[in-house]
Amino acid sequence: MRGTLPHETKPKKTLFGIIPDTVVRYLLILPPASAARLLTAGVSTVAGWQLVFGYLYLVPLCVVLYLGVVKPGFQRYVVREIGV
Repeated sequence: MRGTLPHETKPKKTLFGIIPDTVVRYLLILPPASAARLLTAGVSTVAGWQLVFGYLYLVPLCVVLYLGVVKPGFQRYVVREIGV
């Protein structure tokens, strides 16, 4: 019978059977992954640290993006449309 020997261990594939488990834990840094964890928490069990990290990461990120991108862009749009 042909198979793997006990000392031959392959890295466990978790995400779609492609990305190793060691890399998946660092994907939480991406904003869509953090938001997905927060949404998943409503219907299944998610680790508490992931919820805390998601909130502490996404709320300041939203504030910075609003103040740095959305608000100045809207002000430029208003000035352009009004003609001031």
